[in-house]
Amino acid sequence: MVGSSLQAELKISAPSDIYKSLSFFDKELKYILITSDSTIEESKNALEIEVNASKNIKCERCWHYVKDIGQNPKYPEICKRCISNLYEKGEERNHA
Repeated sequence: MVGSSLQAELKISAPSDIYKSLSFFDKELKYILITSDSTIEESKNALEIEVNASKNIKCERCWHYVKDIGQNPKYPEICKRCISNLYEKGEERNHA
């Protein structure tokens, strides 16, 4: 069902200590985990990780599966993040 890590979307339910550690990375957690998306929620139970194949389209440049491919007719095969990194100011990252 998942052909590569970038095709995966993770949903993480973590006990408080793990949640605090992972939530520190915020939106950059998906880059650390080498997935197209990751969400994290605090749980009182044991660590649980749900893995699903993305239903989004793969960006031809970064290979992330995202919803925003094709929204810019000038660059129909790449995502907004790649457009920004190639032709605009670029993304800002703090951790990954």
